[in-house]
Amino acid sequence: ILDGTLTGEVEMVGADYTLNLGGTESEGTTLFGGDGTDTFNVSSVTGITLTTTSGLGVAIREFENFNFDGDNVTIAGDHVGWEQVNFRDGTTFLGDGQSNASLSATMGTIFMGATLHARDNATFTGNLINDGTLLIGNSPGIFNLIGNFTQNADGTLVVEYDGLLEDGDILNVEGEAILGGTLNILFLSLPSSIQDWTFL
Repeated sequence: ILDGTLTGEVEMVGADYTLNLGGTESEGTTLFGGDGTDTFNVSSVTGITLTTTSGLGVAIREFENFNFDGDNVTIAGDHVGWEQVNFRDGTTFLGDGQSNASLSATMGTIFMGATLHARDNATFTGNLINDGTLLIGNSPGIFNLIGNFTQNADGTLVVEYDGLLEDGDILNVEGEAILGGTLNILFLSLPSSIQDWTFL
């Protein structure tokens, strides 16, 4: 359990490890999961950026399972090889709003009380289950999901539409989409006439 300040590189060699990150991480910190099936827990943390590039934010490599319980955590860059990713609480951003981000995992779950904000043109490869809130784009924006999307009864999909631009958010699913729960449409500006818009 890490509740202090972390600087430099940390590498876990062999076996299966769990890193509970609840402290302060310095810019340029690099964390290596190692050879086993390793779990990365982010809790009680605000305002950090997880990348794959050393020297930028907190670089994470070779972890397989991720649990996000912090708030205002950003996943930037391209991440592959994740197995299970759980968004359990707070708001997690996929993408830093400046460049496209991608995340590849076997399964992702947004839990009740958690929000995944997929910024413009972010990509999630794998199956995604929503029991919390999925917010798309920098309004308007596109979230590419290469896999199946299941939104259960407790889930909320938030999409925004700009009537003046005649453009809105798009959830682009390249698999099966099951949409239960709530669809929340926010109008950035109202259209002056009837407009067609495909959001899914």
